[in-house]
Amino acid sequence: MRRLRLLLATQVLGLCVVPAMYAAEIPRAQVFLSWIGLIETDTGWRINHVHEMGDYTLPLVEGDVLTKIEGRDASTIGPISLVPLLEDAIFHKITVTVERNGQPLQLEILLADSEEVRLERYAIGVMLVPGPGGSGVAIAGTHRGGPADKVGLKKNDMILAVDGIDVTNFGVEHVYKLITVDHPGAVKLRVLRGKADLVVVTNRVSTRELGEGEVPPSNFPIHKRGEAAPNFSLTDTQGQRVSLDAYRGQWVLVNFWGVWCAFCHVEMPFLEAWSKQYAGKLTVLGIDINDKEDSLKKFLKRHPIPYEVLLGGEMSGALGRSYALNGAPLNIVVDPNGAIRYLEYGFESASPTDPPPLESFLQSIFR
Repeated sequence: MRRLRLLLATQVLGLCVVPAMYAAEIPRAQVFLSWIGLIETDTGWRINHVHEMGDYTLPLVEGDVLTKIEGRDASTIGPISLVPLLEDAIFHKITVTVERNGQPLQLEILLADSEEVRLERYAIGVMLVPGPGGSGVAIAGTHRGGPADKVGLKKNDMILAVDGIDVTNFGVEHVYKLITVDHPGAVKLRVLRGKADLVVVTNRVSTRELGEGEVPPSNFPIHKRGEAAPNFSLTDTQGQRVSLDAYRGQWVLVNFWGVWCAFCHVEMPFLEAWSKQYAGKLTVLGIDINDKEDSLKKFLKRHPIPYEVLLGGEMSGALGRSYALNGAPLNIVVDPNGAIRYLEYGFESASPTDPPPLESFLQSIFR
C-alpha cells in the first residue's frame, strides 16, 4: 500500500499591493504543498507550479485558476482553509473547477491508490513555518474560529513540544505530522511567546470541518474605533446584575477571557496591576466566556481577582455575536461616552524595553 504525504512547506506571504490599472488580479498570498503551488488572486487560486508525482498524473497545469473546490467558490477560500481542502486529495477524490484558456473545466484529483482506505484527517487549524533563522517551528497563522484560534495561539508563537515530545529540533513537516493525525482527540502544545512558556490543550477537528471556510472578518462596528460599544447586562458570581451602560462617565477596560485560555492567564497580572494603579480612573470588567459557572468559581477561589468578573456565557451566544468574538483574550477600552477607543485581540506581553501596547495606551490617557 502506498500513500503520498502532502507537506506544507512555505506558508503565507504578505499582501502585495498592485494598482488595478496594471493588474486585473491582485496576488495576496501564496501556498505551497508538496505537489502544487498556488497564488491567491481576486478570481480564485492561480496555479503557478505543479510538481511531478511519480506514477500519479495530475490533471492540473500551470496557469490554471481554481475557481471552485468541492463546489465552493475558491475566491472566498483563504489560505488556511485551502490547505485542508486540497490535502483531502490524498485520502478522498476531490472535484475542482478550473479556468483554462478562458474556459471552465471540471476535474477530479486523487493522489492515492484506488484500493487505499480513505482516512479522515484531524487538525487544529494552524499554518507552520520555520522559526527565526530557520531554527524550530513557528505558527504563521490560525484558522479563524478553529481550535488553535479559540485557545489563543497566535502568529510567531514558537512550538516547543507536541504531546510531550520535544520538537525544538524538528522541521515543519515533522511537527505538522504530529499535530495532524488520522483520529480525533486532544493535543497538548507547549509554546513560547516572547519570554512566556505556556501549555495549551485543544481538540482536533476534521480537516473537512476546517475546510468549510475561514470566518470572514466582521464588519461589525466593534472593529472600528470611535463606534459605540454594545451594551450588556450580565451577572457576577454572586448573582448581581452589572451593565456596561452603568459605567457611563468612566473609562472601562472590558476583558473577554476564560479559565481555559492559557494566554488569558499571562495577561491577568497586568490587568490586576492596572486595576489598582488606575483605581478611581479605570474600571476593569473581566467577562468570562465558554466556562461553566462552577469552573469559574473554583478558579476564583484559588486565584482571587481584584476586579469585577462577570459570566459571559458561550462565545457563540448573543453577547459573543454582538462583540464579534472569535477568540480570547479580547481587550476593549471604552471611553466615558461609551465609545471604543482601543481594541486588541490576544495579548502582547512586555519586551525588555517596551511596555505592552495596552499599557502604553492607558498611560497616554491617564497622564
